[in-house]
Amino acid sequence: MWNSFSKAANDAAAAVAKGANTAAISAEKQVHEANITQIKNKWGREAFEFALRGDMAAVAAMAHKSNEEIVKVQTKIAALDVKLAALKAPTTQKCAVVVPHGATAGSSFIAATPGGTQFSVTVPQGAAPGTQIIVDAPLDAPVVVGQPVGGAAPPPPPPPP
Repeated sequence: MWNSFSKAANDAAAAVAKGANTAAISAEKQVHEANITQIKNKWGREAFEFALRGDMAAVAAMAHKSNEEIVKVQTKIAALDVKLAALKAPTTQKCAVVVPHGATAGSSFIAATPGGTQFSVTVPQGAAPGTQIIVDAPLDAPVVVGQPVGGAAPPPPPPPP
């Protein structure tokens, strides 16, 4: 029972933290988007004055400068979008596990995901040993395959026997 309460409290705390992070990143993104609007408005006011005087070279120079500022802000927004996507990405996967012999409701056992990540499972009420249950398990890390950067490539694998 204590394990269930502790897990629920931890899950609730994690959800609150995730929500707070999402809100903070979204607010920062809105500030940057408002900054882009301000840059455009400033350019419009100043470009109008130069255009009235016929100084199109100054209008073009201001457009170039404003665009550089906007690109910098858009880069920050793109980085925030990546953070938001990571917060929205699933952190668990559904896995089928078999309740081991001797396990009783409320007891815990160690299971493994298809990728080998071990995690603790609390036996739910009504699940008898030998029965299959579906649980939320940690998301397996992606397998990365690649070449080392900045060094020699690894030697080729030996030929099959």
